[in-house]
Amino acid sequence: MNNQITFENTIKELEKLPSRENQSTNQRKLFSEISVALLTRHLEHLIDERNWVTGIIMSASMLEFAGKTRLLWKQTWASKTQIRKIHELDFATAIEQLLKCKMIDKPVYEKMEEIRHVRNKAAHDLPYQAALSLENRPNDTLEGYIRRTIEIIQVLFSSTY
Repeated sequence: MNNQITFENTIKELEKLPSRENQSTNQRKLFSEISVALLTRHLEHLIDERNWVTGIIMSASMLEFAGKTRLLWKQTWASKTQIRKIHELDFATAIEQLLKCKMIDKPVYEKMEEIRHVRNKAAHDLPYQAALSLENRPNDTLEGYIRRTIEIIQVLFSSTY
């Protein structure tokens, strides 16, 4: 029997899991471990490629996903309405809720907010976006934001079962 870990096998395992709001403790642990590995790998690839615009935008999207997952898992007996409201939160509100629910501390909150602001600039400020797209060289600042995202994702998915 071939137990080799491949991207395809990993996706198949994730597809077997129920939706995030209906996962058991063991399923949450598996989901967390796979999510951290996949998200980290993807962000590290973007760093290697020096794809700063996509890296920053994906960083914010991944943080939003991880944050909403934590909020869903906190709601043990959530109604469909509560679940829908969590799914509909914008990124800024999700970050505020994570802090309010004591799922993150103030320093992590501030890092997430900083990444959110940089993401908005990268996504909506065309001159900034154009300048980043032309840079195919190391960028310590943007790489730092992306690396902080990896650290925060690990924090968000740790001890969430």
